[in-house]
Amino acid sequence: MLPVALWPIVAAVAAATPNPDATALRELLAPMQAYAADFEQVVFDGRGRAVQTASGTMRLERPGRFRWEVVEPYSQLVVTDGTTVYVYDADLAQVTVQPLDETLEGTPARLLIGSMDALESMFTVVREDETTFALHPLDDEALYRRIRLEFAPKPAGESAGMPDAPLVGIVILDHLDQETRVAFRDPTLQPEPAPGVFDFQVPEDVDVIGDVPARSSAR
Repeated sequence: MLPVALWPIVAAVAAATPNPDATALRELLAPMQAYAADFEQVVFDGRGRAVQTASGTMRLERPGRFRWEVVEPYSQLVVTDGTTVYVYDADLAQVTVQPLDETLEGTPARLLIGSMDALESMFTVVREDETTFALHPLDDEALYRRIRLEFAPKPAGESAGMPDAPLVGIVILDHLDQETRVAFRDPTLQPEPAPGVFDFQVPEDVDVIGDVPARSSAR
């Protein structure tokens, strides 16, 4: 038995030991400095019944920039320039404005646009198979019970390198057993340049909830 005085040292060494599952996930996420895809989203209730569907486009650039645009069955835009998050509901003529850290913390979006160094401080990472990773939040007050990331398998015969656009799906399980499944279509790590895609100008004649930075005030 180890002397009691050595227990803190052993515990510290164990805590510092890299989780190979988390290391493998970081290697898959590392190429996603830029990413774009179409998406199909389906929400299932606790009984497994589909209760909501949506489709649209998404785009990200590290660090901190993200755009999620729902096209069907309604119009909604979530966009951040790395500092401020805007949620624009065209049908409601309403824009909600919040700081990035307060809005996306603990969400898949924050994981994808943030630093990979923070991965293990936020989640316990478990590799379920060659292409699927389950992330369990360490924070008891996190919004979700589990986030699952799904990646495309390597082409047959390919022994090195990663797929050109590895992330193909996200599955989110909340505390009410509601599951949100997002499938990405035609993903790419080399999206066409789109200047201003992460900037947002508040339209005229809309209700604004929150404080709009002066540089992005209504025109």
